[in-house]
Amino acid sequence: MMRIKRAAVAALCALTTLAAEAAEHEYVLDCLPGGDAGLNVAEVIRSRLELHDWRENVKSGGYHLCFRIEARQIMVPDAAYGGGYYRGGAPLYRAEIVRMLSLRVNRGAGTPSWREDSEALAEDTPQAIDQAVRALIDRLPLD
Repeated sequence: MMRIKRAAVAALCALTTLAAEAAEHEYVLDCLPGGDAGLNVAEVIRSRLELHDWRENVKSGGYHLCFRIEARQIMVPDAAYGGGYYRGGAPLYRAEIVRMLSLRVNRGAGTPSWREDSEALAEDTPQAIDQAVRALIDRLPLD
């Protein structure tokens, strides 16, 4: 009888642990970039997350994911100077506005617990956005 109780308690603990782990990998998509005609961004995101064993739970998702395409100013070497240097050895740079896919992750309500930006999008083609989505999700930390 004691063995049965111990086995039942062990099984219950294992199920509780599995349920807790599954709940840790549930998500809600809070925001998505505007859809292009050739790409359903939400579907790409969902299928990529599914490959990483994440499950969408609209009612009570553990993680809130926000994907956005944002314009950012970055400094790049100025090609007019051949990427060279001027007096004093400081490189010559110019400001450039680029579009990047950004992912913000919240654990429930509150401030972002993780944020990552893709490389600059060379163009707004479905392939470029798909590649940026894949790269961000592949870097998503699993804790």
